[in-house]
Amino acid sequence: MMNMTLTNLVYNKLKKQHNLEFNRPCITVKYSDGYHVDLAIYSDNNNDLHIAWGKQYSTTNRCWYKSEPKKLTQWVSDVSTETKESEQFRQCVRYLKKWKERKFSCDGNSAPPSIGLTIQARNAFYNMLAYKKNTIFVSSNISNHRNLIKNQDNLQRISEKIQMIIDELSNKDNCKKIHLFLSVQSTLALDIGRKYQEGIHKNWIIHNFNASREKYSWAIELSKGGLSRLY
Repeated sequence: MMNMTLTNLVYNKLKKQHNLEFNRPCITVKYSDGYHVDLAIYSDNNNDLHIAWGKQYSTTNRCWYKSEPKKLTQWVSDVSTETKESEQFRQCVRYLKKWKERKFSCDGNSAPPSIGLTIQARNAFYNMLAYKKNTIFVSSNISNHRNLIKNQDNLQRISEKIQMIIDELSNKDNCKKIHLFLSVQSTLALDIGRKYQEGIHKNWIIHNFNASREKYSWAIELSKGGLSRLY
């Protein structure tokens, strides 16, 4: 198999001077100060690129996969134009790769390819950013302290602000439902719920945060038909 022959030539040349790991899509060169470099082996036939894929000593499942590394690199880099968001994405990818190293054996068949983790992370992160752009955050303060409703005026101010946002969203033709993720005191949650207006507001879906379980543990939907529990 030409793909493994070529990959083994590169591996044998490098192993004289470096600590190596032979992976299905690449050769990983490990350095003593903690970082590594993945070397993928490609064939180029008039800009028709294919990547060598297979295990070092396997006699099966060796092949060349069509690949477009430059387009893939650009697609991953284009996850966001914001520097902070791009750095958050890179951190997520590093965490996933570290999880892979600890969870799976390097010579096993079940380990997900690093490029697969990167692609999945990119898709999830991009979708998260899209959701974020369509999400309005309302807080009782702007500091890192716990948000507490300290008095009736504070409660009224936040409740009215949320109602204004809901009124505005309900007037949009492309708005089908309004999701409210509430991590608030019960007094505020009850006051918000009282502001639902049948026939004026689009359906509300209220997700309630359970602090002791650190998750949104249940959700209800308010609609013209009444109230129904979703989970």
